[in-house]
Amino acid sequence: MLKQATAVAFGGMVLAMLGCGDTKKADEESPTLKARREAKASSEEQVGKVNDLVPSALKAQLSFEPSMLRNDSAAVLVPKAWETVFEGNFRAPSALGFGTNYWVSSNCDGMCSPKDWAEVSDKVDFKQFSGDGWKVLKDEKSDGMRVLVAEKESLHLVVAKWQEGADRYYACRATLAPAAKEAAQVFEAACRAMIPIDWD
Repeated sequence: MLKQATAVAFGGMVLAMLGCGDTKKADEESPTLKARREAKASSEEQVGKVNDLVPSALKAQLSFEPSMLRNDSAAVLVPKAWETVFEGNFRAPSALGFGTNYWVSSNCDGMCSPKDWAEVSDKVDFKQFSGDGWKVLKDEKSDGMRVLVAEKESLHLVVAKWQEGADRYYACRATLAPAAKEAAQVFEAACRAMIPIDWD
């Protein structure tokens, strides 16, 4: 009887120890989950600041809300209640002018592998604004980011972000018809708030 009781007690101790181990594992947060949590928190913080920039005349048509790209690969701000054309691409209400849109995505430019993303993003997203008739209002370059604002009838904005050795880069783009140009600062702030998480 004593041996049986001892065995039961020992078994209970083993189960309890295993249970504690499982709880500890469950409490641990992977670097990816931590990055996602922090990125989402940052988006929640930034969205109010971005919406405060919206001109009073456009507040009925324009406000931003936090969102995530596919597979939670990036935390982004997107226009609230705009028509979704496809994932990450949004069409403005007619009051903001024909052609006004917003698009945020990642891009591998072919096979997803490390590349010179400054060069790739220039080819894919920026070079088109260097032709005849374009007026470049801003072309800000820094390590891992480029911001360009150009105008030809409509206003065009591109913010690209990358990391050395990454398998992709991220870009946020806005096209603003004359009726929406007043909100250029708002869209730039929203695009700058993009936080890539998954670089693989």
